[in-house]
This record gives sequence, C-alpha cells and structure tokens, in this order.
Amino acid sequence: MINYYHYSSNKIQQLHNNYTQRLKWKPTGFWLSKNNEWYDWCINNGCSTFNTNNYFKHKIKFKDDIRLYICDSLDSFYSLVKNYNNDWIDLSEEYDGIVFDNYNEIKKKLILNPECPFIWFFGIDVNCCVVWNTNKIYITYIKHFIKY
Repeated sequence: MINYYHYSSNKIQQLHNNYTQRLKWKPTGFWLSKNNEWYDWCINNGCSTFNTNNYFKHKIKFKDDIRLYICDSLDSFYSLVKNYNNDWIDLSEEYDGIVFDNYNEIKKKLILNPECPFIWFFGIDVNCCVVWNTNKIYITYIKHFIKY
C-alpha cells in the first residue's frame, strides 16, 4: 500500500495554501515522501532538514478531486520538460501537484546522458510528491517520534 508522509521538526496543525510557483529549479510546495523513503534517505545520507531523533510524521491523504501530474517514467519526465520546461507557474495553473515515482529508474537513465540539462531532478532524492494546492490534501494522523 502506498502512503504519503510529511516529516518535520514541528507538528503541523493546519496546512497553509500559500505556495507560489517561481521560475526555479524545483517546484515550490508541500513535499511528501512516498512511504518512508525520505526518512530512510535522511538516515542513510545525513539530513539537516529535521532532527531524526525528535520529529513528527504526518500522514497525508489526497482529496478525490486533486489533479496530479504523474511523472513515473522517462517518457513522462520528458513530456513534463517538453510541455513546461521547468515553468512551474504554468504547470500550477493546470495541476495541484506532481508525483515523482520510479525516481531511481529515471535517474539511472538520465545519468547515461553526460550532458543532461535536468540536474534539478537529482535533488529530489526519492519517490515523492509535491503539492502546491494544499486545499486538495489533508492530514489523517500525526505521530511524534523521540529517540533517546
């Protein structure tokens, strides 16, 4: 079963819908990990985003009417780049967020091209989702972890 989580040092009581897209490498938004991939990546690679000994894990669900661009193959990645060319502003007018799935498979194929102009993609790190229209998601539960 696929679940999406948001990890943070602070408990999130209410989602804020104030993400404005800009012309920059990665889209701006509320980032979600597919299952525990972000936490595992942080444990294995070091992570300064949050304290892995004292953190909150927020389980996120999508509302039925959310519009997500699904980037789950090299073809869908190239379509994203061709149609929007990192213009997250245009993309945000059509979609509420993006799902990046099969990240490692796509990354391996992009690495084969030494002149790959899509270096921003490597900063995603794991299978995940970014949502800029947080009116389309909700928190189903929050768990606080403290390791001594």
